[in-house]
Amino acid sequence: MTAPLRRSATTFRTYAANASDYFARHRDRKWNRKILRHFADCLPGPGPILDLGCGPGFNGSELRNWDYHVVGLDRTREELHLAGQHNPGMYVCADMRALPLRGRFAGVWACASLLHLEPEEMADVLQRLSCLFLPEGV
Repeated sequence: MTAPLRRSATTFRTYAANASDYFARHRDRKWNRKILRHFADCLPGPGPILDLGCGPGFNGSELRNWDYHVVGLDRTREELHLAGQHNPGMYVCADMRALPLRGRFAGVWACASLLHLEPEEMADVLQRLSCLFLPEGV
């Protein structure tokens, strides 16, 4: 196993083991509401949004409150379980490095998720994401 995969696996296990604590400590999202609103205002239309690395669904829930259709994607089942309980919506359990999605999105919200990629993985993930955008997607 290569070093990047070990780091990724360690991060994944940490999120899984601490999902409830993360939920409790980070549920107040006032700190990013302004940037999330700016993102929403830049969208080319009412198309769906992919919340990449959604965790317990905090940001997607805010976007849903603004009448956007959001698909949350996260690798951690424990985080998605909390999302389903507290922030109902559509969720997909998957790794962003192997996106199982075929839809087209008006935008991709990636709050603190891409930072978990190794530098050598970034270009491939961004290329895959770019194929999911509607024209003028954000």
